[in-house]
Amino acid sequence: MASVGQEVDPVTRPPGPSAPRAWPEAERLSRLPSFRVLVRRRGRLAWGLCGLLVAAFFGFLLFVSLAPAAAALPLGATGLTLGIAAGIGVIALAIAVTGLYVRRANRSIDPLRRRVREAGQWSGLARPGAGE
Repeated sequence: MASVGQEVDPVTRPPGPSAPRAWPEAERLSRLPSFRVLVRRRGRLAWGLCGLLVAAFFGFLLFVSLAPAAAALPLGATGLTLGIAAGIGVIALAIAVTGLYVRRANRSIDPLRRRVREAGQWSGLARPGAGE
């Protein structure tokens, strides 16, 4: 039994009335080199793109709040201001980042995911009846 303040590993923790059921296959799956590569690549891609969007959004907020006169500058005779154009740019960037994520996921992450699943099934790690 763990003492107060001591961390308990949910995978190896003995099942109890309040504890979720342990799934030791998850620990074995996490040891597969292809699984580690998958987690690293997916995390790096997701966090990198997330950081890009957060930086763009906060940059837009700082621009509009710290330079309202510049944000109010009209662009041509259309009535469109620099602030509105920057906001549209942030939205367009979010759409482009989503497309980039889907493209990279389809090309590099999904094949890795399939390899991990096949390795798990080959080594008896896959749960029967578990979907994709």
